[in-house]
Amino acid sequence: MSDHIVDLISAYMDNELTKHERQRVEEHLYDCPECFAIFNDFMMLKNDVLETFRSIEVPETVEETVLQAIRNQVPSNPSRERYWLFVPLLSSLLVFVIIFTLVGSFTFKFAFVGWKVFMNLMFAVGSLLASDPYLTTGLIGFSLMLMIGSGFSLTLLLKQNQFRRNQI
Repeated sequence: MSDHIVDLISAYMDNELTKHERQRVEEHLYDCPECFAIFNDFMMLKNDVLETFRSIEVPETVEETVLQAIRNQVPSNPSRERYWLFVPLLSSLLVFVIIFTLVGSFTFKFAFVGWKVFMNLMFAVGSLLASDPYLTTGLIGFSLMLMIGSGFSLTLLLKQNQFRRNQI
C-alpha cells in the first residue's frame, strides 16, 4: 500500500488539499479500486455521522437548565479557596522584606546623604537670594503675580464648571 493515498483521503474529503494534491488524489481514486473503496467507506461513515447528528433533537430548555446548574453550583471548600488569595500577597511581602533587609543599610545611608545634599542646596539658594536684593524682590514679585494669575484662572474654571452643572 505504499503507492496508495489513504493518508490523503480524509484531507481530500475536508477540502484541505492544494489544487495539485486534489487532482492527484482524484486521478488515483479513478485508477485504484482499493482506495476508491476506502473513500466510499469514509464517505458513508461521514454521512452516517451527519445524519445521526441531524436526527438528534435538543430540548429548548437545555440552555436554561445548564445555566441554572452553573449558577447553583457551590464551591466544594470555599474556605480553602479564600486562602489562596493571600499567597501572592504574602510572597510579595516576603520578597520586599528580604530585599529591604539586604539593601536596608545602603538605602538608609543613601537617604541620609540625599537629605544632606537637599539641605545644603536650600542653604545655598537662601544665601544667593539674600545676597542680591534685586533678585529677591524680582522673585517675590514673580511669585505674587503667579499666585494672582492662578487665583483668577481658578475662579474662571469654577464658574464654567458651575455653569455646566446648571445646564445639566
